[in-house]
Amino acid sequence: MSIFKPNLNPYFQPAFILEITKLFYDEKLSAAAYYHIRDVYIDTLVFNKILSRQNVELFADMFNTMPYFGIFDNQGRVRPAYFAFLCLSQQKGQKVNVRGTNEDVKSFTTKSGDWIYSVFWNFPSGNEKKYECTVNYKSVKKGNYKIFRINAESSVNTLEILHYGPVSELEKSPVKITLDPYEIRWIEFTP
Repeated sequence: MSIFKPNLNPYFQPAFILEITKLFYDEKLSAAAYYHIRDVYIDTLVFNKILSRQNVELFADMFNTMPYFGIFDNQGRVRPAYFAFLCLSQQKGQKVNVRGTNEDVKSFTTKSGDWIYSVFWNFPSGNEKKYECTVNYKSVKKGNYKIFRINAESSVNTLEILHYGPVSELEKSPVKITLDPYEIRWIEFTP
């Protein structure tokens, strides 16, 4: 990841958060922090006293003009990264093994009581490919499920509900999702 040449795809940052969190989990890291909770506003009058004019202009452009890396922007509005953390906050309980992932498509899935939470994302390791995925939950026999999408291009309703229905419909039609590069799907099963 480059601070001075960031990936400007709006889907990148939330997928990056999931990708790095999975890497941390797989390597058994016990704690980590996210650096940019909120974007900051650079007051050029204050920074002119301590930085060169060229650096003040660089930082003012970087922080005041460009979309940056915060979970909240500098007006306090949530960014798509917030929803990646929200999704991760649901990952409590017993880890469920997921088969069929690859170096680009990954998942976290957990079960807590009768609730199951799954998140799938496509973080390209080289070529930016789209993946068609079929997701089966054969052990789930009752309840309801919802499929969410983090829509990083939406300024409101960033967390979209794509489908809601009874688990019984999955016997005839398993969950099919398409993951473009950096796209995320969140599936929740409720009793």
